[in-house]
Amino acid sequence: MVKRLLDPKRLFGGLEFEENHQVTASADWVLDCFLPGPPPVAVELLARRGRGVFFEKVVKLQDVRRSMDCRTVIVAGYAPSPEQIRVCTAAGISVALGCDPEGISKALRGAPCEEVNGRSALRILNRRNRARSARCRGELLSAFGGEWMTLDEAKSRLRWSFSEDEVAAQVRSLLASGEVALLARTKGGDGVYGLMGRAYAPRADLSDRCRKGASRRAVLEALAGRPGLTSAEVAEACGMSAEQARVSLRDLARISKVAKDGAVWRLR
Repeated sequence: MVKRLLDPKRLFGGLEFEENHQVTASADWVLDCFLPGPPPVAVELLARRGRGVFFEKVVKLQDVRRSMDCRTVIVAGYAPSPEQIRVCTAAGISVALGCDPEGISKALRGAPCEEVNGRSALRILNRRNRARSARCRGELLSAFGGEWMTLDEAKSRLRWSFSEDEVAAQVRSLLASGEVALLARTKGGDGVYGLMGRAYAPRADLSDRCRKGASRRAVLEALAGRPGLTSAEVAEACGMSAEQARVSLRDLARISKVAKDGAVWRLR
C-alpha cells in the first residue's frame, strides 16, 4: 500500500522528475526524487516509520537547500506525528501525505510550508477522529448485543474509553443508520436503545405500556423457530418471571399471536 502511495509517477502527475538524483552539498546525497523545475524541487519519500529515518531526510533536505535554491518536500506514506510536522515547519520543509494529491500539488507549486503542513496535520487529525468514532460505534454495538440501555447507561458503560459527547454522537449515528433503534421508554421518559430483533431481558424501570410491549416481543422471539415451549421455558428463555411469562402469553393469545397446544405454546 505504501509503495503504491509513493509511486513517483502517480505523485507527480506527468511532471518531469529524476529518481535517485545525486547532489553534493556539505556531503554527497542521493535524493529520492528531483524535479528540475523551474524552480527545482527536492523530494524525499517517507516510507518507513522511525525517528532516525525521518531526521536523516530532514538533515538531507536542509543541507541540499543550502547548496541550491530549491523547494524541499517530504511526501509521507504514513501519518507523521505532530512533532515531526512541527520540526519540518520550523525547517521550512513541506510535508504532504501520499494519499493527498492536492496537498502534494500545493507543495510542489511552492505554497507556504505552513499552509501545506497545516493541511496535512488536519487530515491526520480527521482520519484519527474517524477511526476513533468507528471504534466507539463498534463498542456500542457490542454492548447493545448484550443488553438494552438508556443513553446515560451507554455513556457509563464506555466512560473509561470515550467521552459522554462522543458516545452520544455515535448513538445518534447508529440510530440514523438503523443499526440501533429506540425500543422503549422508561417511566421517567428516557429512551431505551438496542438492536432490532434482539430479545432482551425485561427492565423493571420501563413504562407500563413499554414493559408489556417488550415482554410480548421477547416471548414472540423466544418462540420463533421453535416447535413449542412451556410457559416455564418461555420465562427462562426471556429472563422474566413465570408470572410475567404467563401474562404475556395470555395477552398474545387474545390477539391470536400464539396458541396453546397441551402444555406448550406455539406461534400461530
